[in-house]
Amino acid sequence: MMQESSILEPEKAKEEKFIRLFRGLYKKAQNGELTFKTEEKKRKDYFYVAQEVGGKSFFVGIVPQERIDEFRAQNKQNPNAILGFSVLVKAKTGEEVRVGCFGVSNAQLLKSLANTTKRSWSYRFMKKRMKSQKRGYGI
Repeated sequence: MMQESSILEPEKAKEEKFIRLFRGLYKKAQNGELTFKTEEKKRKDYFYVAQEVGGKSFFVGIVPQERIDEFRAQNKQNPNAILGFSVLVKAKTGEEVRVGCFGVSNAQLLKSLANTTKRSWSYRFMKKRMKSQKRGYGI
């Protein structure tokens, strides 16, 4: 048993790192802090990928180094497709940006965003709905 956990620990730490990078990229896209040009930058253990997808839409994402060959092969087959899990962000500057992280659990990525965007319109709507149901009103 001890051996299994020691094998999984580096993977979990790596996944958490990619989740933090994804969340940071999401915030930068929201604030309009990204420059949009098609590029692929190699970092220590991941790649930052930015692509134009259609007219005014962009995709920016994190791809772990061990998954980059798979990402490139899929991208070559479907050049205008969004690969992997992504979230549509409307930047302050007006651009539509899809932010993604290839090769990381969708549930973990969504959970990380839910923790940072609790004041979204859906959260406010649900709070309002719950209050009205407590009072006996229906929506």
